[in-house]
Amino acid sequence: MNPSSAPSQTPQEKVPSVRHEVSGTSIINYLKHFDKTGVRATMRQRVSPETAVYFDKLILRTSWVPRSVLDDIYAAVAMDGGEDAVRRFSLEVTRDGYGPMVRQFTETLLALIGASPATIFSRFGSIGGMYEHGTEYSYTARSPRSGELVVRLVEPAPRLVFVAWEGIFQFAFELTREQGTVEPVQVSEGGRVGLFHLRW
Repeated sequence: MNPSSAPSQTPQEKVPSVRHEVSGTSIINYLKHFDKTGVRATMRQRVSPETAVYFDKLILRTSWVPRSVLDDIYAAVAMDGGEDAVRRFSLEVTRDGYGPMVRQFTETLLALIGASPATIFSRFGSIGGMYEHGTEYSYTARSPRSGELVVRLVEPAPRLVFVAWEGIFQFAFELTREQGTVEPVQVSEGGRVGLFHLRW
């Protein structure tokens, strides 16, 4: 891929669900992080009773969970530092929980197409689709070292859900060993669309 060829967009991902759902793997990774940092009990007290159920029961990696569980978890994390806490939490969970699998996938991709963050961002639907339903990703290159990534949801989401993607996208820079920045997301259409400006 040549990131300087603009505008560059991935084919639109088909929305596989009328609801925004996340994989059981995602919830398992969040809970493992809470265990690692010793805050699982605290976080359980902060979330709604409907979400607290997921702290107690066996979750299958192949299951799908309503996104409202994420809404509660991010709100609980934000109590300890606002949006910065959510960004940091998202980056750490992505690095520890998804890192090994995603790293293997992206290293193959980067070897075939090119070791640039744009390679990952322009194909983010292939990665994100493994862990979410009801999400579309569209990347447009703005220069050889910058671009815009739009995340579109089938259901409106609180701002913190989009803020969490900032941490995820920061991990893409780590994978390519680039010093990159993700500007604060611009949320529109009543919480259905997030626009991310990316530079490296």
